[in-house]
Amino acid sequence: MTELELYKFIKDNNIEYHYHVKANDEKEIVVFVDINDIKEFNKLLRSSIFEDEGLDCVMKDGYFCFEMVNICEHFDIYPQNVFEEKS
Repeated sequence: MTELELYKFIKDNNIEYHYHVKANDEKEIVVFVDINDIKEFNKLLRSSIFEDEGLDCVMKDGYFCFEMVNICEHFDIYPQNVFEEKS
């Protein structure tokens, strides 16, 4: 996945995301991928990210929640170039 591919997926599918600050002041970004968009998101991730331990997610009613910092690191993507920090 490239930075541009992720950015377009987020924008084109109106993917909601939120910044959270952890106890150690690290920021995390959580995306909420609609169940109808999960196949497209899976294609972006490619099989390499699932080889070891897979991905942690939380499944809610109609969407999945993914923490994006580790995913971005895996693909050498700078999260701040994709996700606008909202105040």
